[in-house]
Amino acid sequence: MLRYRVSVASVVRSFLCVWLACASAGAATFETIYNFAGGSDGLSPQFAPAIGAGGVLYGTTLEGGNMQGCNGFGCGTAFSLTPPTSSGGAWTKTTLWVFGGPGDGSGPSALTLAAGGCSMA
Repeated sequence: MLRYRVSVASVVRSFLCVWLACASAGAATFETIYNFAGGSDGLSPQFAPAIGAGGVLYGTTLEGGNMQGCNGFGCGTAFSLTPPTSSGGAWTKTTLWVFGGPGDGSGPSALTLAAGGCSMA
């Protein structure tokens, strides 16, 4: 089975950008809040993150996680990014799930937030 990389991945590569509106200037700016390192950290976030309580972002990576599965690319992860407690601080990434391939899933899609937490879209 051939594995194709999504073209968006080559553009986004391993960066998760959050769109911040600049009300005063009427322009949009982008800021990198986390750089996925690949391997167990996850790689290739593909979908816009879901925004939870307190500004916590929830998302998935297409690859990375368990590098033994999915032809050595990894089967993907689910993660959260918690905003810094002080202005200019670092966001905190937490891996919520590492997909393991057959029987456990791979290549996750977007998340949606439900009353009780996240669910896969």
